[in-house]
Amino acid sequence: MGLIREIPKRLRQRTKETISEIKKRRVAYFYVAPALVGMLLLVLYPFSYGIWISLTNWSRVHFTNYWFIGLENYFDILGGQEFYLVLERTVIWTVVNVFFHVTIGLFLAVLLNRKIRGRIVYRTLLLIPWALPSFLTALTWRGMFHEEFGAINQFLRTAGLPAIPWLTDPFWAFVGVIIVNVWLGFPS
Repeated sequence: MGLIREIPKRLRQRTKETISEIKKRRVAYFYVAPALVGMLLLVLYPFSYGIWISLTNWSRVHFTNYWFIGLENYFDILGGQEFYLVLERTVIWTVVNVFFHVTIGLFLAVLLNRKIRGRIVYRTLLLIPWALPSFLTALTWRGMFHEEFGAINQFLRTAGLPAIPWLTDPFWAFVGVIIVNVWLGFPS
C-alpha cells in the first residue's frame, strides 16, 4: 500500500524536475524552435496530408468531391502487377548504383591517395561528373547514346559489334540510365 502512495509523489517530483530542466534550457529551445516549425511545415504536414489523400478517392480531375475509402487504394496497388515490376526495377536500380558508387569511388580514392604523377589533375578530372549541371550531363549522354550517330554505338561498330538501341528499347534505356547515374555518382 505504501508503494501505491509513493507513485504519485514520485511522479510529482519528476514533473517538477522536468519543468525545472525546461526552464534552464529555454534559450536552447528558443533557438531550436524555428527549425522545429520548419520541420513541421515542410515535412510533417505534407507527409500527413499525403497519408490522408492516400486513404481517400481523391484525383487530380475530381479534387472537390472526395471521400474516405480506407485502405482500398493500397489493396488495389498491391493486387496489380505494375507495383511488383516497379519494385523490382527499384531494387535493381538501388543495388547496382550503390554497389558501383561505393566500389568505383573507393577504388579511385585508394588509387589517388598514392604518390602518382599528375594526381592533382586526376582528382580534378574526377570532379567533372559532380560539377557539371545535370541538364548538361543528360544532353551529353543522350547524344552519346544516339543509335545512329552516338559515340558509344560508333565505338561498338568499330569493334565489330552491333549498335545498341539505347533510347528506344526499355531494357537498354534502363541500362543507359544506370550507366549515367553511376558516372554522376562515384565522385561524391
